[in-house]
Amino acid sequence: MPPPNEDFVAVAGGYYHSLGLKEITTSIEDEGLSANSLLISSICPNPFTMSSSIVFQSPGVSQVGLEVYDTAGRLVRTEDLGSSPAGQHSVSWDGRDASGAELSPGIYFIRLVSAEEEVSAKVVIMR
Repeated sequence: MPPPNEDFVAVAGGYYHSLGLKEITTSIEDEGLSANSLLISSICPNPFTMSSSIVFQSPGVSQVGLEVYDTAGRLVRTEDLGSSPAGQHSVSWDGRDASGAELSPGIYFIRLVSAEEEVSAKVVIMR
């Protein structure tokens, strides 16, 4: 891409205008994330109405737990996912709290916790 205001001309209403062009960053390199980190790869669908699949990467054999928080910071659901070997895993969440009641539509935070680290992501329930 040429530097701004070089090699481009626009004509509008009979007048010449130079254009200032600049590159747009389309991605951000994740720093600190590696194959040795617990990582939420995707939550799909998001938003969801019935259930959502949480895909995550586990760096090695470790106990992993799923926690769901509402926007007030209240823990509304926990689930022990057991021992997760290294690799990709998936767990489904049905949008219900610990007692099995449907949660209200809104924003919730999924948190995966292991002995070494924790990661979180936002999920939206629509009913």
